[in-house]
Amino acid sequence: MANKENLRKWIDALRSGKYVQARNVLHRQTSEGESFCCLGVACKVALDNGLKLSVSLERDERGIAVRYDDTAATLPPAVAGWLGIDSDGDVRFRPTDPDRMGDKEDPVSAIGANDSCGWDFARIADKLEQHFGLVEEPVAVAA
Repeated sequence: MANKENLRKWIDALRSGKYVQARNVLHRQTSEGESFCCLGVACKVALDNGLKLSVSLERDERGIAVRYDDTAATLPPAVAGWLGIDSDGDVRFRPTDPDRMGDKEDPVSAIGANDSCGWDFARIADKLEQHFGLVEEPVAVAA
């Protein structure tokens, strides 16, 4: 069952403006600073909130890739568990979502939205909220 509190922490972090967006890696360190993909933000938020993850560094041609539980590009199972979601290393939005990629039946994935579609973190956060039922209904104001 989805952990709505932890999902909200992830979504809020995506909207915070604190994270620079990266492509094709969870988390990268360069001489210019750090950047994250949307799933890398989930890893960082989980780690900052007490989840025990191994963190290692791997140098490549673009800097240093930060690996969480020995993965540099997909969501580690421990983070999926912390979020309370089933995951094979990615998060897929509902197939009914109008922003699908590829075939009409294929849902868009968080990795695809971040890396291939070029969605910014705010748009990904919106889709995560919708997908996990975290959209807050407006409060009706009595006239």
